[in-house]
Amino acid sequence: MLHAVPLVLSLLLAPPADPPVPPPDDEAVRGFPEGDPGPLPERVNWDLKRAVTGETKTRTRMTLEGLWRFSAVPTRETPVVRNEMGWIQMPGHWSRGNARAYDARFRVADGLWHGMPLETLPWAWAERDLASTERWLAYRVLLVVGGAWADADVFVQAEPLQGTDQAGTRRFDVTESLIYPGSVPLSMRLHSDPAPDGPDAPAAAADYIGLELVPTGPRVESIELRRDEARGELEVRLALVRPVGIPLRAGAQAVPLAIGLGLDDPDTETTIQKRDELIGSLPDRSRTVTLRITWSAERGSPPPHQARLRVRFGTTSGALYDEPFPVLFEPRALAAVEQEPAQAGARPPRAEPR
Repeated sequence: MLHAVPLVLSLLLAPPADPPVPPPDDEAVRGFPEGDPGPLPERVNWDLKRAVTGETKTRTRMTLEGLWRFSAVPTRETPVVRNEMGWIQMPGHWSRGNARAYDARFRVADGLWHGMPLETLPWAWAERDLASTERWLAYRVLLVVGGAWADADVFVQAEPLQGTDQAGTRRFDVTESLIYPGSVPLSMRLHSDPAPDGPDAPAAAADYIGLELVPTGPRVESIELRRDEARGELEVRLALVRPVGIPLRAGAQAVPLAIGLGLDDPDTETTIQKRDELIGSLPDRSRTVTLRITWSAERGSPPPHQARLRVRFGTTSGALYDEPFPVLFEPRALAAVEQEPAQAGARPPRAEPR
């Protein structure tokens, strides 16, 4: 019995065993910012009520430009701690000489960045919060990015998103990633690839970052424009969609649809042309419609330096499905329509529903 006492004491005094180590999370994003962020500085305002830059009866556009949390790092997987992140004016690029980047101390009076030279750090994170409301439940919510940050890895609530290219921007559908109402973090990780240089280098896309609220029901998904010099017309190609999950009321499929087109001169705020086209019934899923509109009452008149196209998608009875944002463009910069040999006595079609 006495021999058992030292054994009991050794067991009581022995240090506790190390807790089991959990297996690595294969789905974790290495290098993703961790920890709770500090309070927002007074200069940082993420209120989206002040961010609205455009509205139609069916759509809202908001800018996300401004100060975001920021960290430039030497490798893709370098750990980042949120309360140690600095700030950057988005969608600015940290390796450019004119980037407005601040370190974690956020000093303004004595300069911008204090630390390792930003041009030596090829990777960077930028992050901010997105606060949505219950009103957003009636819309698809798209993150639209143009310029260098369009190539970034995009995460909402640490979940990666896949984007699609459209009209020179990259679009990410964040509808299912948001909380209604509530706030979620939007994070972006970008690698600083050197921009191609030389006379043959493509023109850099404009830096832009924002949100668009678009209808969930029948809508105009995209608008393509081409010019027809011979006829003095603008060719407008509209991609119409109706989501499969949107049920139609009885008889809705038979209701005639109409597209309203308006062409304006933004310099003089005058209407160049305005017309409505009957295009048939609602598409089952998608449909492309090609319409034409003349530059002015006198066919062949030269177009203005800039023009603005307005589109209205609805029914002949007056119901409105979608009213996209007006498209501002330079007519001479549009691609030309390939001309076909004209047949004797043939008149060019005014509309070509497909």
